[in-house]
Amino acid sequence: MTQPTDELDDDPRGIVWMWEQPRRNATYCMGIDTTNGLIPWDRSLRKGDDTDTDNGVIEVIRLGREGAPDFQVAEYAAPIDHEALGDVANLLGRVYGGNSEDGQCLAITEVHLGMGLPTIRRMMDAGYLNHFVWQQIDKLQVTNTQSYGWYASPTAVRILWEKFRKQLALKAIRINSKWLVEELADILWDPFSKTANAASGKHDDRIRGLALTQWASHGWGQSPQLESTEQVQKVSGKKLDWQRSAVTWEQMESEMEEMVEGWLD
Repeated sequence: MTQPTDELDDDPRGIVWMWEQPRRNATYCMGIDTTNGLIPWDRSLRKGDDTDTDNGVIEVIRLGREGAPDFQVAEYAAPIDHEALGDVANLLGRVYGGNSEDGQCLAITEVHLGMGLPTIRRMMDAGYLNHFVWQQIDKLQVTNTQSYGWYASPTAVRILWEKFRKQLALKAIRINSKWLVEELADILWDPFSKTANAASGKHDDRIRGLALTQWASHGWGQSPQLESTEQVQKVSGKKLDWQRSAVTWEQMESEMEEMVEGWLD
């Protein structure tokens, strides 16, 4: 049965919620968590069972200055497809362009397993070019790749959750969405994998979108500058000469992941 749409009911989906007017002198960041969604979907086509579908989410924050916490300024969530979400992001990222030279705030989009790439492509087709570029470890330094978006590798997911938990504990970000707070209340933390997941039947899409803004804004994927071989050995606690070692790729990758986690702690 289709829900009534002639009034603003208690369903927040499909509405851009704004808690602060855009400021020209502020720096903003937009986190985008995509989903396959329902085609078509809008508030006039809602059905009782479509709440089980994951939402595509856009979260926008204003970066705090001089030690002030970041501030959630806008949110959009709806079970729409990648390209439709890209259209909303293209608009919202320009509204909160702030002090960016091109009038577009930095957008970070999850692109794991190809998810999110159509969203980025849609935005680029509309002229939106300020996108987060994935970074990787290369010769013990973090370098930009040619790949846009955030990849949910096991290590990246673990770092994301551990760092985001600290942000919440330190009250380093002010959350204004009551629906995001409800998602946080339904999260189950796994102490063994050091990650978290939504409880059965619940969602964590808004959380992921907000956490991504923190990743891009605070450089969680970056390492400190290592100026010499001696510094590298000091950080890792051992000499790194894999070319002369009898080590498999899997072992080398594991050691590299442990090293990166040490840098980010």
